[in-house]
Amino acid sequence: MNRKVLQKEWAFVLFAALLSAAALLFASECSPLYPINQWYDANCFFTVGKGMLEGKIPYRDLYEQKGPYVYFLHALCALVDGESFLGVWLAEILSCFLFLLSVRKILALYNVGGGAAFSALALIGLSVCFSFAFSTGDSVEEFALPLFSWMVYLALKRVRTDGKFRLYDFFLAGAGGGMVFWSKFTLVGFFVAWYLFFLYHAVRNRQWKILLPSAGLVLCGALAATLPPFLYFAANGAVGDWLHVYLYDNLFVYDEGGNVFLRLGRMIVYILGTLGANIHYNFFVLLGIVGFARIKDKARAEERVFLLVVPAVTVFFLYVGGRGYRYYGLPLAVFAVFGYIFLAEKGFRIRKKKFRALVPAVALAFCCLFMGINGNYAYIFKPEEETVQYRFAEVIKEKEDATLLNYGFLDGGFYLAADKVPDFRYFCTLNIPLPEMREETERYIEEGKADFIVLKMYRKQTEELKSENYREVMRVSERYSLLQTTYILYERV
Repeated sequence: MNRKVLQKEWAFVLFAALLSAAALLFASECSPLYPINQWYDANCFFTVGKGMLEGKIPYRDLYEQKGPYVYFLHALCALVDGESFLGVWLAEILSCFLFLLSVRKILALYNVGGGAAFSALALIGLSVCFSFAFSTGDSVEEFALPLFSWMVYLALKRVRTDGKFRLYDFFLAGAGGGMVFWSKFTLVGFFVAWYLFFLYHAVRNRQWKILLPSAGLVLCGALAATLPPFLYFAANGAVGDWLHVYLYDNLFVYDEGGNVFLRLGRMIVYILGTLGANIHYNFFVLLGIVGFARIKDKARAEERVFLLVVPAVTVFFLYVGGRGYRYYGLPLAVFAVFGYIFLAEKGFRIRKKKFRALVPAVALAFCCLFMGINGNYAYIFKPEEETVQYRFAEVIKEKEDATLLNYGFLDGGFYLAADKVPDFRYFCTLNIPLPEMREETERYIEEGKADFIVLKMYRKQTEELKSENYREVMRVSERYSLLQTTYILYERV
């Protein structure tokens, strides 16, 4: 690689790094510009991760439903700063940076370089970070993007060069799939689709000898990814807790219910919803799929199949459970790059100077429009002392070694603000119909186990705490997700 080419590559690397940091500074509520990440799931992840650093074991001591790799990541982030989301924000920047590097590699694979590549990187990066699906940041889907994108690059690189997959490709696919499975198993559909595509490729090209080794290496990779959590839980005597909560409860208790037709109807509604809500990157996803499907060149038949099979199977796994939260559709952004590739191959160019300003103008529009849709703007630059979490924390910290219970709703960030690790297994109320959770939290109140209790009056929860053991000490009304919410702090009498 000559000096000129090397300088260009470093320019892309620097651009990807700066773009990641700048976009996430404003788009993610984990950034220092925000007092706290208001999203419940992010706080659940961080509370469990921080608890691990103090000897708490996920599932056994702190009941939460995501996979162990989510908590391992947040434990590392808590090492950076246990009193804020700073560590998570830095992890997000690294994740976005790696994602954009893979996008650059895919673009180069199709000979898209220069200004077109910079423009595509900018628009893809901003459209992801400022999307409705990105939400407040810190979703499992967000951290899965670089894994997905690099595997897309790897598969298409093999197809477009000599058509031969390497043995280590399958180990990487298995390890990536294993890590994703033990983070959030609905995301594993991408790796299932990736391997299905390989099987099609192998059969089409009569590569029979590689079929058995590929399956064995995928399995070895998955086992390698399973080993760290297994050793961790085995060392702490909690393998049963891990498997029961993460697999049994998620599969059989956390079930949306309904017959096949109802599930299918929900899937269609949610898929259409995420396509529309994130149209700024999904337009390019659909453009790429349709554009590649219309390419007549027989030599590119496998690329057409890849773009038909992998997104479809991925989406099926994401929504087959009958649920459709806003962040579910974020993995689709991985395929947006193919819309830009299709435009570049069709000779689309912005030649005149007055039209070249279109790219930064569109990028700015993405930021403004979807920052507004996200609702994040309501919290940016807000001082900590004006948030309900830190107002309650001032009172809680007045009592030495106080215990706290987040009652009746998901973790609202009160443990983080008060710098507390929960003393209760059911430290918040999750969206799962588990009778034991309700019984135990009621017992905590009846026996006066917690020094302080935080209750939220919002939607379904409209009743105040009725217990002789506690008295109200503060009540704060605040907007959450653009809706007015009332939080009440109770103290044990």
